[in-house]
Amino acid sequence: MFIIVSVFLFGLIIFVFTRDFTVIFLAIMAAAFIYLVLAFNPAFRNEKALIPKVLVQHNPNEKPPFIDSTGAHSGALLGDVRHDPFQSGGLETPAHDRVEAGNIHKAHKGVLFIDEMNLLRLESQQALLTAMQEKKYSISGQSERSAGAMVQTEPVPCVFYTCSRWKP
Repeated sequence: MFIIVSVFLFGLIIFVFTRDFTVIFLAIMAAAFIYLVLAFNPAFRNEKALIPKVLVQHNPNEKPPFIDSTGAHSGALLGDVRHDPFQSGGLETPAHDRVEAGNIHKAHKGVLFIDEMNLLRLESQQALLTAMQEKKYSISGQSERSAGAMVQTEPVPCVFYTCSRWKP
């Protein structure tokens, strides 16, 4: 940021002496170019890439969460890793930035409501049972054709009460 401001101020100083508006224009263009190079170059984005992403945050002073997962697909219920279309060329998004928490993780220390449990796929029902028994569940990519299919997190805590209905 200091470099960008310095380039602009240098252009402003030259403008004061020459009274030529093209100098201001060129200084703005140079500052914008430097900003774009610094913002989109992966070598300069490493500081931001090392900061972990908070998936779910619950304050002890708030009411416990109530999450309605009626009709949710497996990615919304169990968590998912988004697809990264820019997988090469230095434009890739780090895997930890693409992780999305599922409703079982959002309902941590709260209530997970599922109406019509029988509409869930069998794999999702088994994963939900596993999460309820182990009280933690790792997030992985749900689509086998996505770049997120290769990513799996450490087990994330998900202690919740389930309120559901099964209509055969």
